[in-house]
Amino acid sequence: MQTKEQFIEQVMSSTDGMSRATANPLLTDKIMEQVQGNKRRTVPLIPRSAIWLAAASLLLLVGVNVAVCLQAQTVKSNTNTTNPVADEYFSYLNTNNNL
Repeated sequence: MQTKEQFIEQVMSSTDGMSRATANPLLTDKIMEQVQGNKRRTVPLIPRSAIWLAAASLLLLVGVNVAVCLQAQTVKSNTNTTNPVADEYFSYLNTNNNL
């Protein structure tokens, strides 16, 4: 059975004769450029035309809602006036006739 020191020595000597791995020089340059921020490439997830179309649609929707709300207020204020024909027709409801 091996002693602990012999096992450690055997493991350490197993790397003798091996050389260090070398990286591709172009890979190193690309990594350094990205780290330093010299080269910024972004891939848009959503096309700009779709973003502008969505913004324009939203703006149009808000505009139509505002216009409808303003129109509804003017119609509501015009309906507060009484109609003389309707007043005459339903006048029997307002009288307090004792039957």
